[in-house]
Amino acid sequence: MSIGKRLARRLRTLFAPGQVARDIDEEMAQHLAMEAEDLIRQGVDPAEARRQARIAFGGVERYKEEARDAWPLRWLERILADLRFAWRSLRRAPSFTISATLALAIAMGANATVFSAADSIAFRPLAVRHPESLVALYGTQGEATLLVFSYPSYEDLRRGATAFSDMVAFTEGPVSVLVAGAPSSVWAMHTSDNYFLALGVQPALGTFYQTGDLASPVVVLSDAFWAAAFARDPSVVGRTLTVNGSPFTIVAVAPAQFTRTRLFNYEPALWIPVGMHPQTIPSSAGQLSRRDANRFHLIGRLKPGITIDQAQASPAAVAQQLSEAFPDLYRSLRISLWSNRRPINPWLAPPQRIALIGQLMLLGSLFVLLIASVNVASLLLARLGERRQEIAVRLSLGAARGRIMQQLLTESLLLAALGALASIPIHLLASRGMQAMVPPLDYASTWRPAADARVVAFTILVVVVVALVCGLGPAIQASGHSFIAGLKDLGGGAPRGRRLRELLVGAQALVSALLLVAGSLFVRSFQHARRMDPGFAIDGAVAFTLHPELSPAYDAARTRGLYARLEESLSGVPGVQSIARAAWLPLDGN
Repeated sequence: MSIGKRLARRLRTLFAPGQVARDIDEEMAQHLAMEAEDLIRQGVDPAEARRQARIAFGGVERYKEEARDAWPLRWLERILADLRFAWRSLRRAPSFTISATLALAIAMGANATVFSAADSIAFRPLAVRHPESLVALYGTQGEATLLVFSYPSYEDLRRGATAFSDMVAFTEGPVSVLVAGAPSSVWAMHTSDNYFLALGVQPALGTFYQTGDLASPVVVLSDAFWAAAFARDPSVVGRTLTVNGSPFTIVAVAPAQFTRTRLFNYEPALWIPVGMHPQTIPSSAGQLSRRDANRFHLIGRLKPGITIDQAQASPAAVAQQLSEAFPDLYRSLRISLWSNRRPINPWLAPPQRIALIGQLMLLGSLFVLLIASVNVASLLLARLGERRQEIAVRLSLGAARGRIMQQLLTESLLLAALGALASIPIHLLASRGMQAMVPPLDYASTWRPAADARVVAFTILVVVVVALVCGLGPAIQASGHSFIAGLKDLGGGAPRGRRLRELLVGAQALVSALLLVAGSLFVRSFQHARRMDPGFAIDGAVAFTLHPELSPAYDAARTRGLYARLEESLSGVPGVQSIARAAWLPLDGN
């Protein structure tokens, strides 16, 4: 038989099972007729011949079932049949179905929301090539906190730290851009020319700037800025974008997945070669040559086979050389290495602590899911008591215990899938509420949980686990020998079933109590944090940000004049009691 015919036969058994069943019936009838004709030719009465033919042939239904089992894709046909039966069974019990679906939907929606948040801060790797080999470098001196580096020290480390195959530097800050003739301020990242090549990021459009483009007037757009400013116009590459009054050529658009390397920071809208800083940051003259201009974050890529512990000695040797050559700047300099597989922010907390927070968040949500699953399992066990006679009849007629278990597990799987579908609006509303908790900032934050492929994969895993948790106990109990007694039992469930339900109720109460205590403590801590006195008056305070240093027209004298005129003008506004200026505002997200 050709491949095409075999494929057509398999598709026919899947999409036209009724016709195939009729063909089997006709073939069985022909065998019986042939056997009866042989007996009639021997002189047996026709009616008696047909009876003896059926006796000689054996169980016709058994042969039909064996023939069906030999069908190609029989397993898929069984699954579809089980799903249809499970759907009819759930439709006959609407109260049970709605109650179980809502319980699972709330728990699954909460799990998807918490997972998306925990994943964005603790688990999701950077959208780059081999993120596990990326390491962030930070310095310390004496009792000082973590330090960033100057560009000359970056060049020294890049040349001298032999444990790294490459190293990149970047600094961040606001720039002014003209979009459709209107100025706006966006967050930009100024990077070394090898930034995208070393990280292994592939552009969504165009070509990233390469080694040698350190002082080229080019710019890379983020996916979000491309959508907001250019409506995802595919012809944007090659066009000009005015940045701080200077023309820059758009050479590429970054992929949507690549938005950050640091945690809880502003999301960059633009990437610009750091050599263009005289145009984009006029106040930072000479920052590429000044050793005291510590502005750059460093990320290195470890050579294959080298661990962080093994790599520690390499930058330490460079730090020793810098301490000896420039004792006033680098005395007692130590360099720490932090895994940058995912976005990190060592100033906020070590990556291990952030990971622990994410794990605790996920553990709490899984407890909620466990409670809901146990609750649904209890409902399924109670419903199983009503179906004891149905299952007992099926067992007595020859149904395999494995098929009974498969059918009940399919029903719990369908119930979990319905809960997952109903959880989608809950997840969307909860995610929107969680994002609304982020305070207003000047620029978009890098923390933005979203429903992506990872959340979908997690939800599918949750559906399978919930189906097993909810359905395995009832399925095992239904396939037990005690169910044969269901033909005679017109009362409630068996003592074994009652004991299992009591055990589930006890476990549910215990987990609920633990979760209630933990949730109460979290709410109290959150309320305490919101009422904490920051040490200064915040009622009635209004803040806004200016960046005159971004304009070449504002030198130090003109900037001081601008601030003086602003203070004089604002002092005349009714209700204004006082005015103050600061380089960094407290509680602004920095």
